[in-house]
Amino acid sequence: MLLSPIPKDFESIRILHLVKFNYVAFNAEKRDYQTAVENVGDNAKIMDAVLKRNQPIAKCFFKGKAMGQHYAWLEANLVYEVANYLTQFLDIPCLTVHDEFIIPENRALGIEDYLYTVGFDSTIYRSKYFKARPK
Repeated sequence: MLLSPIPKDFESIRILHLVKFNYVAFNAEKRDYQTAVENVGDNAKIMDAVLKRNQPIAKCFFKGKAMGQHYAWLEANLVYEVANYLTQFLDIPCLTVHDEFIIPENRALGIEDYLYTVGFDSTIYRSKYFKARPK
């Protein structure tokens, strides 16, 4: 991909990077799909392989775009609740990037347990697919 000279204004640079990253991501996805077709077979076989590999959560797949957005909303709520609890009640400084928590390394022990206690609010997670991990 031949790029033009680097533009001086921020908006042009931002758009250039978005195009570049989307181009790279698209080609990687296309390559991954082609590899899956070669190794597994057609779309139906690929979908069956995805379901088989992810058996515990298989009933959550292939429910449509709206359900995917619902799952993203649930995850965003989980991340917010955990980060809020860590900062307000445990005095642990916490930044989030998507579904990752950035905290001081010396405070990291046991943090994952909060995902299954603080984050699993029964009023939010009423779905039969979302159950807290047994203790």
